Amino acid sequence: MKMRTISWMLGCCLLIGLAGCTKAPAKVDGGASALSSDAAPLSSVSSRPPANTGAHDPEEAADMGFEEDVRTEAERTEEQWAEALTERNPLDLYNRSDPKAHTVKPEKKDGVYLLTPYEIGEFMNVNEDDPDTEWLDPNGKEYGFFNDFFGGCSEWCRYELYQKAIASSALPNKSGLTYSAENLLVDFDYDERDYAWCEGVPGDGIGEFVEISRVLIEPFYDYEEYIKETDNFLEISKPLPQGVQKPFQYDCLCIVNGYAKNNETWKNNNRVKTLALYVDGTYYGDIQLEDTIKPQYIPLPDVESALFKETKFKFVIKEVYKGSQFDDTCLTGIAFGFTGLPAGH
Repeated sequence: MKMRTISWMLGCCLLIGLAGCTKAPAKVDGGASALSSDAAPLSSVSSRPPANTGAHDPEEAADMGFEEDVRTEAERTEEQWAEALTERNPLDLYNRSDPKAHTVKPEKKDGVYLLTPYEIGEFMNVNEDDPDTEWLDPNGKEYGFFNDFFGGCSEWCRYELYQKAIASSALPNKSGLTYSAENLLVDFDYDERDYAWCEGVPGDGIGEFVEISRVLIEPFYDYEEYIKETDNFLEISKPLPQGVQKPFQYDCLCIVNGYAKNNETWKNNNRVKTLALYVDGTYYGDIQLEDTIKPQYIPLPDVESALFKETKFKFVIKEVYKGSQFDDTCLTGIAFGFTGLPAGH
């Protein structure tokens, strides 16, 4: 298993599958034999600097032509949330989340959640040279949360994300192309819609699953003495200092259903109608997705985690929307929103 550390690139960070494999720009025929998937390579998304919104020193700020920001931290946070709810959504520059997720109260049946999209979003085109340029675009390649792309402080400038994905099956490689579970993971790239996980068993893939494991850490001066990489993921090699395992909450998902490379590819292949979601091995609920190529935003209430703690999300196919040509069921990407951690500096 290898780890990849990814640096801040051109002022943007984006969602895609892991590097270290060749992504699939074209769909292969359905009905291929299944491949059992081993654990995917470990990915580390490194800390990045915050956006250059002004100098910290008042005199330096004046020299650069910036006005000093005299707001308190609470005032800044409150204004960011207000802007997120009224202007661009999803947008939360502090917690990499969607504030609308906190206004939704999903139903429960027999102790598990019945989850449906609270919003259908839009793809994005990123202009790293001019972040203020309109970037919502039905033909865009990117999706997820606003501060995956521009400025802001969340996991990208204070924390590091480690993750892996495994699947019960995947379509076999063809001409160096893959359809593996790692294509769902967060990484840096500009063509997320070109890649997808496609299950690889005969038929519609009912019961096939992908499991994504995530560990978020806040580096401290000698943190590498406390954690180590293993074939299984990360392990804490000795007790962590008191107070470093700060709690936070996963609170929403962004899911792109089907193989969303383009409308034709999306229609040709199966899409997921219902996913069963398990969190750390416990049945959490069912996600009922709409049959749309656009990003879907799903609330995740009551999912607690902490820094340096591994959290596992297992998605099991229960029902599908039929494709026009192939019976392979695909997902293009899953992005995770979270809240509850201090902003980066």
